[in-house]
Amino acid sequence: MDGGGQYYPDQSYGKAEPPHNVAAEQALLGALLLNNEMMNSVLGIVEAADFYDPVHQRMFEIMRKRTALGMMIDAVTLQRFMRADPGLQELGGTQYFIQLRSTAVSIEAAPDYAQAIKDMHRRRIAIAAMEKATDALMVGDDLDEVFAAVTAELTEAEDGATGRPNAVTLGKAIEVALDYINDAYHGRAQPGVDLGIPELTEIMGHAQRGDMILLGGRPSMGKSAVALEMAIRAAQNGVGVVYWCGEMAGEDNAERAMSSAAAAIGVETPYHDARKGDMAENQYRALLEGARNIEHLPFMLIDPSITNIDRICHVISQHAKRFQKQGREALIVVDYLQKIRAPGRSRYEIVTEVSQRLKELGLALNCPILVLSQLSRECETRENKRPMLSDLRESGQIEQDANTIIFCYRDAYYLGRMADAAEDPIEKSQIIDRMYRVIDQLELKVAKQRRGPIATALVRFNAKTNRITPFNKMHHDRSAELQGGFDV
Repeated sequence: MDGGGQYYPDQSYGKAEPPHNVAAEQALLGALLLNNEMMNSVLGIVEAADFYDPVHQRMFEIMRKRTALGMMIDAVTLQRFMRADPGLQELGGTQYFIQLRSTAVSIEAAPDYAQAIKDMHRRRIAIAAMEKATDALMVGDDLDEVFAAVTAELTEAEDGATGRPNAVTLGKAIEVALDYINDAYHGRAQPGVDLGIPELTEIMGHAQRGDMILLGGRPSMGKSAVALEMAIRAAQNGVGVVYWCGEMAGEDNAERAMSSAAAAIGVETPYHDARKGDMAENQYRALLEGARNIEHLPFMLIDPSITNIDRICHVISQHAKRFQKQGREALIVVDYLQKIRAPGRSRYEIVTEVSQRLKELGLALNCPILVLSQLSRECETRENKRPMLSDLRESGQIEQDANTIIFCYRDAYYLGRMADAAEDPIEKSQIIDRMYRVIDQLELKVAKQRRGPIATALVRFNAKTNRITPFNKMHHDRSAELQGGFDV
C-alpha cells in the first residue's frame, strides 16, 4: 500500500498468471472479521466473484449472507461453516483466520481494499477478453464479430466499476421521465435533492442525480455560507452529504453550522463571538441545543489536507457509496474548485481537468454535486458588479460542465467599500443609507440552467450566524450587522 491507499498486483507471480492482489483480499476479510459493520461499506463495491482466491470467494459469501441476516461473523462462527473446506486446509486450516485478522492494517480502509480487489477483477476480465479476441483473429474469425464480442466483454468490466448500464432505451428514459412528471402533477415529493432554500427551489427545482451545480462568487459574497446551509438542510431531510472544503477545517465549518442552528431556534449567537467565548448564558445554551439538533446528521467533512483530484474523488466516492448503501440520496459539495491540485501545465489545463473530473464523479455516483468557484476580478471593474457567465475564472470548461450555474452577490459589500473610499461627508452619508437598505440582502442569480428559466432569488443573509432566511420570517437589526466584517 502506498501513501494514497492504493494497492497493486503481487509481483511474485509469473507472466502467465493473471493480475491479482491476495494481500488486499486478506486485509478485507480480516477487517470484516474484526468489524462486521464494515460489510455495509464494501457491498456495492465488491462481490464474491471478484476475489481471485476461491477460498476467499467462499469466505466472503458466507460473511455476506450472515451479516445480511443480522448475524455476527467471527473466526469461531466462520470455522463452523468452513471446517471441511479443502482449500482452507491447504492454507493452514483454522489458523488462517488468525492470520487474516492480523493482515487488516486499518479497518476503516476496508472500502480501499474492496476497490483494489474489484480493479484486479476488471483487469482479469479485460485480459481474458483480449486473449480470446487474439485467438479468434488468428484463426480467421469475422473481424466485425470479434470486435463486437471484445467490446461487449470490455463493457462488462467498465460497467462493473459503476454498477450502472452504459445505455438505456428511449422507452426506459420516457418511463423514468413520466414517473417524475406524474409525481409532480399529483403533488408528491419531487425527485432529487432539495437544497433547502425555497426561493431558489422555486426557480430551479430539486438538484437531480448526476447534475453539476456551480455556485460562483467573488470573496465575501457568501458562497461558502450558502453551500453549508444547503448541505445542512439537505442532511436534515435525510440526504447523505459528503463535504470537502479546501479553506477550512471541519471544526470551522462546524462552528458556523452550530451558530446557524442556534439562530434557527431564535437566539442569535455569532460564531466569531462563540469562538472567543464572548457569549451570554442564553447564547451558550442555544449553541449547545443547536449542536444537539444537528450532530447526528448524515454529514461527512473530508480532511482539507487532501487536495489532489485523484485522492479527493476516491475519498468522496467511498463515503457517498456508504450513504447510498444505506438507501440514502447523496449530495457532494466541493468548496472550492480552484483549491484542487491536478495535472496540467497551466491554470487553464488544471481547472479544465478538475471540472471534468468532478462532473464525471457526479455522473459515476449518480448524485448531484455542488461545486463552488471563485470568479474573475473583472466583475469588480464594472459599474454593475453583478457576476456574468464570462466571469468564471480560467476555463470555459466550467460553464460547459455545469447543468446549473448560480451566482452569489451582496450589494452591501461593494457599497461599504464605496463608503470607505468616499471623502465627501454628504456622499458618504448617502452611500451608507443605501447600504443600510440592502445590508441583509443576498442575491442568488440562476445564470444558467438546462431545465428552467434564468432568474434571481432574493434572500435574507446574516453573515454573523451563517443563516439564510426568507425576508418575511426574520426580524433584522441592521445596526448590529454593521459591526465588523465577516469572512463568508
